Amino acid sequence: MQVIESISPDVIVTNFHKILGGDIVSAYRNKMINLHYSLLPAFSGLIGVKPIEGVYNRGCKYLGPTCHLVNEEVDAGYILSQYAFPTPKLFDEAVTKMFRSGCLVLLSGIEQTVGESIQYDGKSYPFIDQRIDKFSECFWNNLANL
Repeated sequence: MQVIESISPDVIVTNFHKILGGDIVSAYRNKMINLHYSLLPAFSGLIGVKPIEGVYNRGCKYLGPTCHLVNEEVDAGYILSQYAFPTPKLFDEAVTKMFRSGCLVLLSGIEQTVGESIQYDGKSYPFIDQRIDKFSECFWNNLANL
């Protein structure tokens, strides 16, 4: 917490794959966001590609990522943004689409949390309003290399 306090962030993206203690959650309420690879509340508590596996095991017709505020309950905070897409036949295609749509959903969550639009290549984009296929491979390659 001392390190976090020293940089005074506007937003904290959690990606610890661990449950955070109530003290840190309450200290940074409405500043901590999380990206989850399912349409919450479905498959809450699962980590990594496990929610995607759950989609295939249950025969779900749609899947997608959720960005939510972190609270004391696992994957139960206020939903900031989601993106749903039809479940692809191939698992690897689902993972790629989940990553790409997750990037946009996370960017949208950050925008909402800080109250400002994010700029890419000198332009503002309403990220959640964009479909993942509207961005070029160059965009995805640049994003992956950040």
